[in-house]
Amino acid sequence: MEPPLPTKTCPVCKRDFEWRKKWEDDWENVKYCSERCRRHRDQASELDDEPEWTRDEDGMWIPPAHDDG
Repeated sequence: MEPPLPTKTCPVCKRDFEWRKKWEDDWENVKYCSERCRRHRDQASELDDEPEWTRDEDGMWIPPAHDDG
């Protein structure tokens, strides 16, 4: 059985992504899971401040509560 591939967390979408062969020589410098996230890297800090969606017990998405107050 092969050992698990190394993973990192994308700072934009907050998803984990695994090592890929094309990153073999530059893995230590890879920060983003995709070209799309790399292009939107300036929005990463803005996304940190946004409330996250969650799932209920049935797996349905629940939007974040708005503070109108």
